[in-house]
Amino acid sequence: MAWVWVDGNDTSTQAEAIIDAGSAWPYCALYLSGGVTPTMIMGSASGNTSATGPAASGVRQWVHVAATWTGSTMTVYTNGVAGTPVNYT
Repeated sequence: MAWVWVDGNDTSTQAEAIIDAGSAWPYCALYLSGGVTPTMIMGSASGNTSATGPAASGVRQWVHVAATWTGSTMTVYTNGVAGTPVNYT
């Protein structure tokens, strides 16, 4: 989990890393995609799976981002509000 400053300056499809566990398999990363959407990516040699949280509701503010993995389900939270859970085993 992390507090992230959303400035709205990155409106491209590029992602800003919040936490990146590297490129070795298996890996997990949490990004702020497009400058406003928290995205968790988990991957292995067989492929990647991603889950997103709700987009930040505004810019120039601090947003609390958290992600969980239960061993079978990935969920990303924005200010305590869960995104759609995604299965990943």
